[in-house]
Amino acid sequence: WGNGVYKSMDQGESWTSIGLEKTFHIARVIIHPNNSNIVYVAALGNLWDASKERGVYKTTNGGRSWKKILYIDDETGVVDLSIDINDPSTLYAATYQRMRKTWGFNGGGSGSGIYKTIDGGKSWKKILSVKHEKIHVGVTDLVMDPRDPNVLYAASYQRIRRPWGFSNAGPKSGIYKTTDGGKKWVKLSTGLPSGLLGKIGLAIYPNDPDILYAIIEDANSPEMTFNERWIEIQNCKPSSKHTVGNIVYRSDNAGITWYQASEGNVGGRPNYYGQIIVDPNNDKIVYVLSE
Repeated sequence: WGNGVYKSMDQGESWTSIGLEKTFHIARVIIHPNNSNIVYVAALGNLWDASKERGVYKTTNGGRSWKKILYIDDETGVVDLSIDINDPSTLYAATYQRMRKTWGFNGGGSGSGIYKTIDGGKSWKKILSVKHEKIHVGVTDLVMDPRDPNVLYAASYQRIRRPWGFSNAGPKSGIYKTTDGGKKWVKLSTGLPSGLLGKIGLAIYPNDPDILYAIIEDANSPEMTFNERWIEIQNCKPSSKHTVGNIVYRSDNAGITWYQASEGNVGGRPNYYGQIIVDPNNDKIVYVLSE
């Protein structure tokens, strides 16, 4: 468990707790680009229980006090945040409704999606909802084009857990893009795998934001049909055949097309971290965070 937010005033030599201890899991901290006393925090909340501490928090006094500015429900946490550096009153929050119990796992719900505020968190509007049948799939990664804050990329994540096992994949995991601040979204597909996918991590190269990386948990098996593999996943059974694994993909044209950039499986179980980071000064240097 985590125990809140800490602050350093001496470049990390010493740290002081400044609150939000009961949020348990904090996914992202964003400092206002023009005012360091304004900070936004994305909180996932308690993994094992309903938690009113989930949501987005804001301080305007450097952490002396906090206000919860986005609360959806006691099962929906905020996994990621992005801020428009040209208009810092505009933020985007990626959310995932999930509830874990000893006998199973709820990995989706109506609270899942992307929410947007244009007034610093006073009001929010849901701008993306990915659904599989009646289930709203969680959104677990969000990156913004530094040249144009209206361009964002989001990764959805579908997974199932039963008392006897879990499967980290589904047909609605994917990468989505908007070029108008979330009014319309397009699912990216050219060069990317389809079918049964799990956790997806995204990274954008700041010196040339047309360059993107994605690490994709590909649960498909070349030896099985979609239906055969999907039945296994729904029953949370280990794959009876070899699966593709975690593959890194790259795009050089802002997500229009992608190509495979890695050979073989990269990393371990991506549901724990599943992040990818590109060196800010060299697009050929890439790091993958894994268990």
